[in-house]
Amino acid sequence: MVWPIVITVAALSLAAVVVAFLVDRASAQKRREIFDAVPDRPELDDSGSPHYVRPRAAASRLATVGLSPDERAELQSRLEQAAAFSGGWAAREFVNDPPSQLAILRSPVVLVAGQVSDARQLYPAMTRAKDSSTGLVVVAEAIDRATLAGLVMNAEAGTLPCVAVVSPEGAAIARGVGSDVVSGEDLFSGYLPEGSFGHCESWVSSGERSWVLGAA
Repeated sequence: MVWPIVITVAALSLAAVVVAFLVDRASAQKRREIFDAVPDRPELDDSGSPHYVRPRAAASRLATVGLSPDERAELQSRLEQAAAFSGGWAAREFVNDPPSQLAILRSPVVLVAGQVSDARQLYPAMTRAKDSSTGLVVVAEAIDRATLAGLVMNAEAGTLPCVAVVSPEGAAIARGVGSDVVSGEDLFSGYLPEGSFGHCESWVSSGERSWVLGAA
C-alpha cells in the first residue's frame, strides 16, 4: 500500500511543477508583449516648421544717438579733418547711428589693452564707466569671442553703452586719449590705477576706422 501512495504524491508534485512552469512562461510572454508593443503617440501638427527661441529674437535696447541730418553732416566734416586710426567696431551690434553705420560714444572711458582674453579682465573698466554714468571703449590687439559677446550683450541690453575696437595702433590711441596701454596681467589684477583710463569728447568708429575727437 505504501508504493501507490508514494507514486501518487510524486505524480502530484510533478504536475504542480509543470503547472508553475507553464504559468511562469505565460507571464513572461505577456511581459515581453507589453514591452515590445509600440505605445500610442499623440497626433503631431506638422502644418508648419518648428520655431526656435534665439537670443537675437529679443528687441534690442541699444540707444541711438539721434543725430539730425545737419548734425550728421557736421560730424562727417569733423571726421574728414581728424586723424583716423586703423580698426573699427568689432561687431555691427555696436552701431548706434544706423544711417551712417557709426558707433558713437560721448565722453567715454577708454581702456587700451594689449590683449583681452577673459571678460573678468574688463570688470574694473566696466565698473568705472558705470559709476561715471558714461560709456566704455575697449581697444585691444585681440579680444576673445566670449568677451566680445559679453560687451555686445551689455550694449544691446542698454546696461552699458560700449564699443570694442580691435586695432594694432593701441600705443598711438593711448597717447591720444591720455592713458597707458594696460597689459593682460594688470587687467587680471583687479585694480587699475588712474592712468589706465583715457578720456575724450567723442569716440567714433566705423567698420574699418576709429576717430578720437576732442582728445584729453
